[in-house]
Amino acid sequence: MSGVVVNDLRWEVRARGAGLPLLVLHGFMGRGSSWGGHARAFARHFRLVVVDLPGHGHSDAAGPADGRSRP
Repeated sequence: MSGVVVNDLRWEVRARGAGLPLLVLHGFMGRGSSWGGHARAFARHFRLVVVDLPGHGHSDAAGPADGRSRP
């Protein structure tokens, strides 16, 4: 696993493949690994970047419930 920190919030980010970058986002209640076989196919042609959105997968949660809400 790898990640980046933005405004004290850790985002899980995975990248693989080569070529032009392609960012893919999962749907509600999903996570980056939901891309499964599609990710393998995309990575053959692109530099695939997959993230777990906040509160999903291995990314931190943000919002009023954990006191991290931002103005």
